[in-house]
Amino acid sequence: MVAHRSTVGLFWCHPLVLPQFEQLISDGGYRLLARRLEANRIPDFENLSVPKAAVYIVEAHPQLVVTESVVTGIHARQSAARILVLGERFGDPVAFA
Repeated sequence: MVAHRSTVGLFWCHPLVLPQFEQLISDGGYRLLARRLEANRIPDFENLSVPKAAVYIVEAHPQLVVTESVVTGIHARQSAARILVLGERFGDPVAFA
């Protein structure tokens, strides 16, 4: 019997994020599907694939509009998506928007 490994979708832009998550995710027995985002550019979800995943992790971008675009793009493709946004810190207006 083959055990099904849950998939984690990672949207990242900082070069140190991917290696850290590759280690964490594989150690946890999950499968990682990573999509690199271009720095300082709103992603084009018409041409960016959103793999089906149990959960999505989005690295928060310093420009709020980029992070919002990523979250909106994931929801447009995977309406029941569970999304976790990671950042150094969030103020209440942003965290609960």
